[in-house]
Amino acid sequence: MIRRNEKQIIANQVSLEEKEKLLRNKKAFYCTATVLLAIFLCYLPVNISIIIVTLFEDSIPINVKYIMFDLVTIFPVLNSLFNPLIYAVRIKHFRVAFIQLLLRNIFTRADQFDRSTFGRKQTGVVATAEKREIRVSRKYEVRQRIASA
Repeated sequence: MIRRNEKQIIANQVSLEEKEKLLRNKKAFYCTATVLLAIFLCYLPVNISIIIVTLFEDSIPINVKYIMFDLVTIFPVLNSLFNPLIYAVRIKHFRVAFIQLLLRNIFTRADQFDRSTFGRKQTGVVATAEKREIRVSRKYEVRQRIASA
């Protein structure tokens, strides 16, 4: 579905409002997929260790079980650390607020720091669509100048 939307955007088959909506949905999809992947990866070791302990219950010493569970229970706690970091990387407003909080900067300085650090992020589809819009608007301006002259 995302690839179909990208093809429509490149071909200029959608309006600007629809294009913005499609791009927001794409960004939300990737952010949600990243958060779900982090949750899955953080809880996977816990589930695997439970399966191993139940299958080999008699052969694993009790102190090894305790050590293993202590180490494995760190991963779900780390998920609470990963989620704000994922949002800070994926969402600009969250990232600027995060920088502002960490550096105790005012909003404009935090936004400038964000731009200098991360730059202006554009996917190929967005950049292509914006370039095409600029070309179309320039052609329109030239036509207006010719018509008015």
